[in-house]
Formats: sequence, C-alpha cells, structure tokens
Amino acid sequence: MVVNRVLRNLGTKSKWLVLEMIYQHPGLSGREIARRVDLSWAPVKEALDDLVDMGLVEWRPVGRAHLYFPNREHLFYPSLEAFFRGLEDSFAGLFEELNLLFRRWGGLLLSLAVFPEKVLAVFEDHSGLPSGLKKELDSLWQRKGLKNLPLELLPLSRVQRELPSLLVAEAIYGLGVDSLARRLSLDEKLSFFDF
Repeated sequence: MVVNRVLRNLGTKSKWLVLEMIYQHPGLSGREIARRVDLSWAPVKEALDDLVDMGLVEWRPVGRAHLYFPNREHLFYPSLEAFFRGLEDSFAGLFEELNLLFRRWGGLLLSLAVFPEKVLAVFEDHSGLPSGLKKELDSLWQRKGLKNLPLELLPLSRVQRELPSLLVAEAIYGLGVDSLARRLSLDEKLSFFDF
C-alpha cells in the first residue's frame, strides 16, 4: 500500500505542478518554481516541504537559495521520470497532429505552449481561422480527453502586437519555440516558453 500512500500525499494540484517542474527543470529555486507554475509562494513552499518530506525531492543550498532536484535514489524515481518524459512526448505528438490539421486547412501552426491552466497555440494568420478548422480542433481536443485544459488559439499578429502582455507565466512544455522567436525577430526565446 506504499503506492496508495504516495499517491494520496500527492493529491493536490500544486504538488503535481511543483513535482513536474522539478522533473522537467531540475535545479530551480523555490521562488523560480513558483513563478514558472504561476502560483503564490505559500502553496509552492508547502508542496516543496511535503515533497522533500516524502523523499521524492531533495534540495541543495547554493548561496542563500535552495535548489530543488528529483531524488534519484527514491524507489519511484524511474517511474516518475518516465511518466513526465512520456508527458513531454505526448505533447510533442499533439503538436505534430495539430500541425497536420492546420496544414490540411492551408494554415501553419507555429508553436504550442502548455501551461498548468491552458494550452496556447500560435498560428500564422493570413486569413483568420476557418470555422471548419475550429470544429476539427474542438473534436480533436475532445477525443484527446483535453476538454478541461482549454486551447487558446493566438494568431501570430496578436502575439506580435501584444507580446509584453502575453509574457505572464512560463510554459511547462513548449514546442516550435525557436522558429517562433526567429519569426518575431527575437534574439532569445520568448519568456513564456523559456526553459
């Protein structure tokens, strides 16, 4: 029943978000984790303390900060690592599937960013989004079981106009980011896709 106890203790959304961020980006400070998952410090601090107590995460002091890492010695490390890597592969496959759908309608999906509360898809918008494409996207989203994770479609022109207001939180997964940054003539990756 060890698995039940661990899963029960991981029952909060903030713990899963924090654990996922640590597995995807080991070596972040607690404050940086809070910023990236777009949560206030208190729930992130509580999640970090619980994850350290459970032995799933360890911290190392660097200057005045604590940097957090997956505990590679934990019994469940291989399973959790495979799970989070599998999520990344799943979103890469979703990006490819969405891109094929956009191309079939004469469009181009430039990037996909997965946030804790939504997915942003940036597309080239020469003539807007055809209604038939929107229906197919909605259908695909339902089939993939993602109805509780809203898909926000952003035309490239909006990203170009409103870039500062879009740089709020950072994505957990980002696909097509480098090509989008080149298209926007940015020297660095976009902040909200930065890893």
